[in-house]
Amino acid sequence: NSSLTQLDLSNNKISYEGIKLISNTLLRNTTLTHLNLCRNNISGEGVNCIIDTLQHNSSLTFLSLSNYHGKENLITDKLKKNESIQKLEQLKSHHKPHHSKSTHSP
Repeated sequence: NSSLTQLDLSNNKISYEGIKLISNTLLRNTTLTHLNLCRNNISGEGVNCIIDTLQHNSSLTFLSLSNYHGKENLITDKLKKNESIQKLEQLKSHHKPHHSKSTHSP
């Protein structure tokens, strides 16, 4: 869909196979700016798949990956190379505050 800019897939129990399909779509998509994948209990492998894909996607500016299974610093470290992501939510079940990533230097 060339007009879709926001996609909320929260609470869908997305499997790793589903994450791979989403990742493949993100490689070709140039219009999606907001993607909500929160509360899907995505594995560390699934998070890696999404984050690796975002190294090649410049349209997404907002990503929510709350309640995933993995290390928080893994996401922020990998996304340092992606200059389009402006806001990243990665809340865990113990309700840590969200992290914002600014792509603009002061």
